[in-house]
Amino acid sequence: MCQKKKRICTSGSHPLLSTPCLCPGTTSGGRPCSAARIFMMVNFALPVHSQIMLIGTLSCLHAMIWTLSSLEQYFPVISAIKEDVAKHRLLIFKDQGVISGARHVEIGRWFGEPESTFYKHPCSPHPDVFRVSNDRTEGCTNVGRTGWHIDGSFQEAPFSYALYHMVSVPSSGPTVFVPLTDIVEELPKKQLLRWERLSMISDRRSGPVHPLIYSHPITKKKVLCFHLGMTEAYVWDYGTSEQRVTKDEETCALHQEIHHEMVKDNKARQYRHEWSVGDFIISDNLAVGHEAAPETQLPRSQVGLRVLHRVTIEGHSPPTKMYPIPKE
Repeated sequence: MCQKKKRICTSGSHPLLSTPCLCPGTTSGGRPCSAARIFMMVNFALPVHSQIMLIGTLSCLHAMIWTLSSLEQYFPVISAIKEDVAKHRLLIFKDQGVISGARHVEIGRWFGEPESTFYKHPCSPHPDVFRVSNDRTEGCTNVGRTGWHIDGSFQEAPFSYALYHMVSVPSSGPTVFVPLTDIVEELPKKQLLRWERLSMISDRRSGPVHPLIYSHPITKKKVLCFHLGMTEAYVWDYGTSEQRVTKDEETCALHQEIHHEMVKDNKARQYRHEWSVGDFIISDNLAVGHEAAPETQLPRSQVGLRVLHRVTIEGHSPPTKMYPIPKE
């Protein structure tokens, strides 16, 4: 039984993917193809890695069309999906219909144990499903609107993965993502050295202190632990004799500095996901920052009902620098 696997081409280049394009129309230099869409047949009787060729360009976003409701019997496919998440940070599955809360949690368990630290809305279909909406009677409102962030920065070990499913799609209400390693790698040297000295103090729970820049526990690449709406203050040179906690004015200035890196160059680093019915996203939460666009809270009377389900997977690694701290 064959099923289609599709890649959706988007306009402009985008850093979340860096796979050379293998599709028709690619130039010898690997420049983006002109194809509007690409189809690939998946035959589960064949070795999965011979089929899950990472077809894409800097202008193509993964959108793998499998039926998520029937993948347990295809262990190599699940393994390949996990490898793709580690490599590409953000995978989008199209046309999945409406996935039940129980099934959403089951898919989450491919990556680890779901961890639920959020308010349980009465309309949530499962205790481990966080239900958000633009209508407070349908889900929690204003979620993700306090600033760019990763999920779970208030914990000793932030969430490792986040899985999103849109069950009611409004006419407008995108989620915006940014690749954190790219943000760090493009910092001017002087700014990078400053950020390496910074740690964040969460304003939730016991206020754990995490380095702003640290090593991703799997890829070892530099990423950010941050939440621009849930940070009490920053600490310079944490754990040393030179340790100093920022005052409110300096904290706000650092928030603005980090925010600028997410939006600069006309938002060139952002991927803005416009949701469609049946979309299902698997995100490496530690490698991709995100924010809910302002349109997510437009009234139901204006854009229709927006309902998003999210499952988060527990983390096991407190943010740690796995490299010598650079000196000026």
